Amino acid sequence: MPPPPPPPCRRRRRWRTTLGAAAAVAAAAAALVAAAAPTPVGARLSGDAFLASLPPDPRTRGDTHGGPGASLPVAPLPGAGVAAVRGRPAAVVVLHGSASSGPETLNVVRALLLLTFRIRAYTHWVAPTAVGVDGATGSWFGSTRNASAPGGRSFDGPTLSAAAARIEAIVANERARGVPRARVAVVGFSQGGALALEVGRRLGQSGGGGPLAGWVVGAGFVADVGRWEGVTGLRGRLLMLHGADDAVVPLAAARESAAVVAAAGWNVTLEVLPNEGHVITSPSAVGQALAFLSEVLPP
Repeated sequence: MPPPPPPPCRRRRRWRTTLGAAAAVAAAAAALVAAAAPTPVGARLSGDAFLASLPPDPRTRGDTHGGPGASLPVAPLPGAGVAAVRGRPAAVVVLHGSASSGPETLNVVRALLLLTFRIRAYTHWVAPTAVGVDGATGSWFGSTRNASAPGGRSFDGPTLSAAAARIEAIVANERARGVPRARVAVVGFSQGGALALEVGRRLGQSGGGGPLAGWVVGAGFVADVGRWEGVTGLRGRLLMLHGADDAVVPLAAARESAAVVAAAGWNVTLEVLPNEGHVITSPSAVGQALAFLSEVLPP
């Protein structure tokens, strides 16, 4: 078994780069997403016009379950055709990478949603902020240097479990708000992607009404392979996006993680992105992620 990946980079500079790059590729990705998420009939607004029609920053502070973070409320399209695209309620929980936060993540989400604002008309976006055991924000779970462990690091099981329990509570809260389990998706980047996979394992093993709508993991990994040993019969769809040149979470770790999750029963698609590192910015990757969400969360 290949060694586990090194811990995600904690430098805030890396995430700031992600914010700028994601916003920069938004216009280029529009053409890629157009086929998967066409403009609703009677609501042919450009991205700029749609943004102008919304409040300056329609975010709610908090993760909707009493913790730090932010959420993006449903925003039906103005004008004719609103009823046709309002759709059934849905929710997407977005888990940031190390050294970032929920509000920062929603800045990216809000920009990218201009490319496929049909899904914006009926989907509630929740982006919690990680809180460590010492109360500091930025990392979902801990890791320590361990020369005797594969890869030289060990991931902290208790903090991983605590973070997963928090995300499960957020999913449960969305269900209490009237969103069916099959209309909830989870998106995670890097350490947030590792957390998303752990949440998927826990929810899958606990049952409770069937699988969630789908999962998108960028530059992610399985943090504790041992927790997946002997796990079978899980159901779910997972899109993994990983840079071929990722030096933080090596591609070998992503391949191993995809195999582990697939062996447990999930339908896994691993897309290897040429010339991409840990920070994923290619228009094709953005388009794939948005198209996947539009597919698993139709109106």
